[in-house]
Amino acid sequence: MAYTSISEIEKIYSAQEKHKDVAKHSTAQQRKKLLVRLLAAIRSNEDAIQKALYHDFHKSAMETAITEIFAVEFELKQFIKHIEKWVKGKSVS
Repeated sequence: MAYTSISEIEKIYSAQEKHKDVAKHSTAQQRKKLLVRLLAAIRSNEDAIQKALYHDFHKSAMETAITEIFAVEFELKQFIKHIEKWVKGKSVS
């Protein structure tokens, strides 16, 4: 299991802060593409996620699958399904 140093976390956070305006103005299709990539990454790293949660919190693989992985996958699928409707502008009267 890899250790992430505080300086590396700060570097990642700084990069995210710089990118937030680009993300804010992205299209529904761009966001959907990123969500699909995130879903694929979670699925391909399921074993590593389970090991990490066991190492940190002593969660069993089954508990992790149900309470963490499946829950996040469900939410991502909902986001992917509805993102285009959610980003449409609404008139305010």
